[in-house]
Amino acid sequence: MRKQKKPFHKRLLSLLLFLVITWFVFNFEYLIHRASIHLGFSQMNWEEINTIDLKLDNTLNHRPVIMAHESHVVVSFLNEISIFDDQGNFLAKREVNSDYSRIIGLNSHFVVADMMQGHIFVLDYLGNTTGTIYSLGPIKDIIKAPDNMFVIITQAGELMVYDYEGIMVSIITMPPGNLLGLDLSKDQSTLLLNVLDSDLDKFETKLLFYDMNKHSLVGGHHNKNRIVYGSRLVNNQIIIINEEGQLCFERGQEESYLWKNERDGSLKHFEIDTNGNIFEMIVLDEVEYFTGLEEYRLIGHNKDGKLLFDIKLEGAYESMQLHNGDILLQKSDQVLILTSQGQEIKRFDSKKKILSCQWLSQNRILIEYNDYVSIMVLKY
Repeated sequence: MRKQKKPFHKRLLSLLLFLVITWFVFNFEYLIHRASIHLGFSQMNWEEINTIDLKLDNTLNHRPVIMAHESHVVVSFLNEISIFDDQGNFLAKREVNSDYSRIIGLNSHFVVADMMQGHIFVLDYLGNTTGTIYSLGPIKDIIKAPDNMFVIITQAGELMVYDYEGIMVSIITMPPGNLLGLDLSKDQSTLLLNVLDSDLDKFETKLLFYDMNKHSLVGGHHNKNRIVYGSRLVNNQIIIINEEGQLCFERGQEESYLWKNERDGSLKHFEIDTNGNIFEMIVLDEVEYFTGLEEYRLIGHNKDGKLLFDIKLEGAYESMQLHNGDILLQKSDQVLILTSQGQEIKRFDSKKKILSCQWLSQNRILIEYNDYVSIMVLKY
């Protein structure tokens, strides 16, 4: 007798159940760790595992540029770049023949740009060259893009998208105005530019979509007398942060929006993660007006505009960074790490003035002081 097949929906449920069980099996240790921490059974402590001394040029008031990215530390000072691993061990050194260079980090590489001559070098984290671009002329800006890509904007008004091998993927002519930000769709087919165009009488923020293959403008949103601070492409939707709050459009539907949230207070910092979750640090204007005191809050919304959390902060923080679902806040004497649900994971109070702080890996951060950087690990 022939065996009868299960209905499609039952087979689909069986597949989903198998995938869920597999995910739990491979992430069991991590889940137990996080659960024990939130229940108070485990303690987390900061431990300094190494330091990197910094060279300083007090005569010309030059400071090194410090970049922590993908488990590596890059220190750029004058005409020399030094690379360290996430333990603080020295890996490699490269000379840079430029008096005005910039570095940016990609997923698995970093880019060194001679901003005057337009020479570009793409390096891996052992200092090996994987791509070179020569003689683009003076560069106005260099910007990281998703998926190991980067964008060069020349003083001549060309915007060029390159991959980590230095191969040009697309080129467009920059529209008039000042570039406030950009994003690239996951399928790498669409480039989104956030451009502020203004004159003496008015200003307008333009969100412009370009076809990466055709190198041409294919659509956009115009925001008259509104400054769009940030925008992100999430599937076929565009999430916008402006001076009033947040809103979400379907691409090509400029006249109506899917959802909108108004902001109570003034925006200080914001981040939009790859899933479309929005995190904002604000100061409540009404509290300051009536009491003379500043109240800072950290507020999270998901890609559908639903509130994730709204928590009060102990004063103002100077920067905010995201990494694999966690939030890092930094001020001159403290580092605070929270989950994407606003729950505190750990804080670090410093007796020395903190100049900057960056994610180094999931449980490591890099703290920059005046004359050295410290690699800190969050131990369970």
